[in-house]
Amino acid sequence: MAETKLHFGGLPTDPEIRTLHERYGVPEEGIIITYEELEEVLNCKRTTQRFQTVVSRWRRQLESQHNTLMVAVARVGYKAAVPEERVMFGMSQIRQSQRRERRAREVLAGTDSTRLDKNHAELLLYGMRVINARRQAALAEARRYKGPSALAPTLSLPWATIHNKQAATEPVAEEAP
Repeated sequence: MAETKLHFGGLPTDPEIRTLHERYGVPEEGIIITYEELEEVLNCKRTTQRFQTVVSRWRRQLESQHNTLMVAVARVGYKAAVPEERVMFGMSQIRQSQRRERRAREVLAGTDSTRLDKNHAELLLYGMRVINARRQAALAEARRYKGPSALAPTLSLPWATIHNKQAATEPVAEEAP
């Protein structure tokens, strides 16, 4: 029986994504697929919204269904990430989430709680507690990091500040094996 889906607005992307899967399968680590190749397969320029939509959905499917992360290579195309690139991509996502949390903290801290009803005042406090707990956990982990400073976890405090603070405090207790 044929698969039927309701579709609202725009053109469905499934046929083009199927074409990409047929052409490239699951790309092996290190393989680069150029923008020009994708333009040829999709029959549209990379500057179009259609190209962006289809390729974005294809990349999400590769990641969710096959654990294949396709990272952008500036002015070239997309590369199936090798393990080190996956780590750096993950760290980049952490930095972005830290910036979003910093913005959320600023918005919440600048909110006049006297004008909130009881439910929203409780939600404000909850949000601040969550953000502060995450920040403390991130700082503690950054202090434990022993790798090269060039790959150091980035927080609002500079690398040297995090480690100088550690020297001034009690040593972090290591977890028992």
